[in-house]
Amino acid sequence: MVDVAKSGYRATAPDFRGYGLSDQPPQPEKTTFLDFTNGILALLDALNISKVLNEANLTNAVLVRSVLTRSDLGGAIIEGADFSDAVIDLLQKQALCKYASGTNPVTGVSTRKSLGCGNSRRNAYGSPSSPLLSAPPQKLLDRDGFCDPATGLCDAS
Repeated sequence: MVDVAKSGYRATAPDFRGYGLSDQPPQPEKTTFLDFTNGILALLDALNISKVLNEANLTNAVLVRSVLTRSDLGGAIIEGADFSDAVIDLLQKQALCKYASGTNPVTGVSTRKSLGCGNSRRNAYGSPSSPLLSAPPQKLLDRDGFCDPATGLCDAS
C-alpha cells in the first residue's frame, strides 16, 4: 500500500468491520457480505471516489465471479484477464469488449469470451452481469443452439 501511495495513487484497503482498527458491528454474528458491500459503497461515497480500477493493470488477472459494479475500468489494461461470470455493468462490459484481447494463462479462457463479447447465444440467454443466467445448463443446448425453439428444451432421449 505504501508503494502504491508513493506512486501517486490513493490507496485504500478496507476489511470486514471488527478486524484491524475498525469497530465491531452492532451484531457481528448477523453481519453478511451484503453489509460489507454496502459499507464499501458508503466508504467510496464518503471519500468522493467515483472511479474504481480506472487505469489499472489487470493483465492476466483472474476476476472470475468478481463484483465490479460501479467500477470504472476506463484505460485499464485487460489483456489476458478472465472475467468469467463477473458482475459488470452492461455499459462497462460493452466498452471493455471494444479492446479486449488475449487468453488467461491460468484458466485458458479468452478475455473476449469471458466478457461475452460478440457471443449472441450467451447474450440472448444472459450476460456476465447476471451470473446465475450467464450460461444455460448443457442439457438445454444442442450443437446448433436450442433444440426446440418454442420451449428451449432438448429431447432427453
